[in-house]
Amino acid sequence: MKQAIKLCSWFGLWFFFSGQQNFEVSDLAPKTQQVEVPLEWIIGAGVFIVLLIIILIIQIQLKRKSEVKMRQKYNFDHAERQLNSMIGSGPNAFELRKLIETVLGTKDPIEIMNFSKSLAAFDKRSEEYLELQNNSAEAQKALTQTRKLLNLSLNNSNIPFRSSKLLPIGQALQCQAQLGERKLKFDSIVLAQSESKLLIKTPEVGERPIEIKDVAEISCQIERHKDGIYEFRLPFLAQKQGKQNVLVMHHSSDIKLISKVNIDKDTLEEEWYME
Repeated sequence: MKQAIKLCSWFGLWFFFSGQQNFEVSDLAPKTQQVEVPLEWIIGAGVFIVLLIIILIIQIQLKRKSEVKMRQKYNFDHAERQLNSMIGSGPNAFELRKLIETVLGTKDPIEIMNFSKSLAAFDKRSEEYLELQNNSAEAQKALTQTRKLLNLSLNNSNIPFRSSKLLPIGQALQCQAQLGERKLKFDSIVLAQSESKLLIKTPEVGERPIEIKDVAEISCQIERHKDGIYEFRLPFLAQKQGKQNVLVMHHSSDIKLISKVNIDKDTLEEEWYME
């Protein structure tokens, strides 16, 4: 703004001096043919033009500020609607909103939605939150629930598959384990998980679970329609019997894309449209 006013001042001075010269028809012309313009008119016209330019500059700046505010309000309202859609309108919606805000350390819906689009940003915040909470079981549970609410899983097409923490409950797995000299291949599903462990269904013969022991890891594959087939190895912890017989695994980031998805393009045997 200061530069604009300075520029307008210089323009007014230029207008003043050039005006005196332009309104004189000729120094050699008779005095009766010379046009004399009052100095007050020249100064007044210059000031008027300068004021018009200043007003125009102010209007442009106010319009830009208004557009920025409108854009910010639109982004805020849009993020608020997205967040409310994720949380739902159930009786515990307020508590879930507070949980997300506490875990992520912000109440701004735009910042919260940015976490839902960036796994790296969420993981960084997860480390900070766990450190602040002394890696307590409650903090891990809150992180897992927040991850689920923000749809940070394979179901989110914007999220790359870089950790087994992204496997949603019910995800189908094709697994294999080396049991002594025998390689066991079996289908399984994800039953539950926390920030440190993953529970999958134990393979069965008939209706009896197969005993898994002396196994260091279990290799699994999944098919993600967006990308292709992924393979990863889950460190084996234990086999436990509760309501279901489950295999308890450590999470893994050792994930490889072994087969890219093939996109079949529509082809026409006969170019009938050329006839």
